[in-house]
Amino acid sequence: MTEKQLQLAAEQLLEACRVRGLLVDFYHRPDRAAGHRERPGLPDLVIALGPGRVGVIELKTEKGKTTPAQDRWLAAFPLAAVCRSIKEIRRALADFGADTTGICEWKEKDHA
Repeated sequence: MTEKQLQLAAEQLLEACRVRGLLVDFYHRPDRAAGHRERPGLPDLVIALGPGRVGVIELKTEKGKTTPAQDRWLAAFPLAAVCRSIKEIRRALADFGADTTGICEWKEKDHA
């Protein structure tokens, strides 16, 4: 699965969680145009889980590695994960306190 496909799947899963009240909202940081001012290493997903609870997820391909800047950002949040699949995203959300049981699984063929 490419990182773009994983991003699409993550957005679909998080939107289903949001609609069901499992989280408040989420922000996905898509690739930005040159010249856009943004902090290097900012995680791909910032998830508002409820009052005072924010989790972050950095998405990577199976062999992708985090950069030192990404590691610093991840260390700044008590709820943080690096995920390489939908299964890992679901596990991270469960660790963050959002149970995704019963939310239908994304199908790669739907977004190929």
